[in-house]
Amino acid sequence: MKNRLNATTVVLFIFTLTTSCTKEIIVEPDGEEDGMCGQVEASYNIVEFGADSTGVGDSSPAFDSILAAAVGKKQIEVYIPSGRYRISKRISIDSTLFFGYNFHRGLVIRGAGQDVTELVCDNDDGGLYFKGKTNLLSVTIRDMSIVANREGEGTAIEFNNANPGDHHSRMLQLKDVLIRGEKHSSGYFQNGVMCYNAWYPSFERVEITSRYGANTAGITMGHGIYLEDSYSPLITDCYIWGKVEYGITYKAVLKYPEDGIVDKSYIVGADHGVYIDLKDSPQWSEPAFRITNSHINYTINGVFLKGIRQVNISHNLFYCSNKAGSVYLGNTDPVTDFESRDINCDYASDVIISNNHFTEPASPKRIAIDISERSGYVSISNNQFNFDALCIRNNSTSPSYANANIFGGKPDFRAGNQTVYADSTSTLEIIDY
Repeated sequence: MKNRLNATTVVLFIFTLTTSCTKEIIVEPDGEEDGMCGQVEASYNIVEFGADSTGVGDSSPAFDSILAAAVGKKQIEVYIPSGRYRISKRISIDSTLFFGYNFHRGLVIRGAGQDVTELVCDNDDGGLYFKGKTNLLSVTIRDMSIVANREGEGTAIEFNNANPGDHHSRMLQLKDVLIRGEKHSSGYFQNGVMCYNAWYPSFERVEITSRYGANTAGITMGHGIYLEDSYSPLITDCYIWGKVEYGITYKAVLKYPEDGIVDKSYIVGADHGVYIDLKDSPQWSEPAFRITNSHINYTINGVFLKGIRQVNISHNLFYCSNKAGSVYLGNTDPVTDFESRDINCDYASDVIISNNHFTEPASPKRIAIDISERSGYVSISNNQFNFDALCIRNNSTSPSYANANIFGGKPDFRAGNQTVYADSTSTLEIIDY
């Protein structure tokens, strides 16, 4: 009889736990390696913590309340339903929540969809700031708009982690996120996403817009997506639109990251489209990077390659915003002091450049593919060059190859002023058909 009573008690306890706890399920740890031990799940609806979905009241205190409730929990979801949520300060999510190396930590901040859920940043610093002290961390932000209601606000999303050691999960994931001003002609962030020390960050269907249209003279975003000391980023189906100094930056400062992909993305209006700066000569450059199926409109550098090898740049559209002195257009503006380069091989080797379009009228300072003296072993094939400037310049003593490229198109933008090759070292082997 005693044993039967104990069994019934256990059953009733389990039934109570699984049916009465609707917002969070907690199983206290009794040993970190024992099955479910240490597993904590918590889901919070921000409206239930006092957030105002009309955009009138300040929703910052609701975020503060959630973060206080979530201390000590390991897997957290914050749901932001449809509506406008004004925050009077940047929401800082720091190592109080995410510290230690015995558990994987997970955080999801989820809205109801772009422009269905709007996080309106009514402050000078920006939106969401994640600062952890563990590599066992995965942060996901998805299905929302982050809106600047001021001119030149700080950063929409910033991730900065201590990054101790290797990790095999994606530490930062952005999916279906729109970063914009209140209107195309009012409000913008100084930076879209600033990401430091993240393993395998990914950006899927992320749209970042600067100011554009009338009354935008002198207004430039700093960075669309900035990646520093972050290993193997994946950027796909993204859109960076409007005047921005750097569309995508992938940079090494304290570490030497490697690998990465930009695919099916649009960068339109950038001074520098994709800017890769990982190592300088004579250090052995890092592998590998792929830029494919993308659209890059730039002023100074379409793609800048420094400290990278085993690069594949294929099936992209390049065109240049620098039209000063264009022969085709009859542009009488003074020619710029700087050169505009679609693909600038500053310190790069083992590069495949194939099946790209280099098009539209341009300044005579435009160079589609520039191979510096520090680069080499570049294969250039099956591209189409249709503009009125220089197609390929080679200053390297290492061999490179050009074959099966097409010069011209309809309409023909060359205006009789296109220079196909400038090979100062005679190491570019040319096989034209």
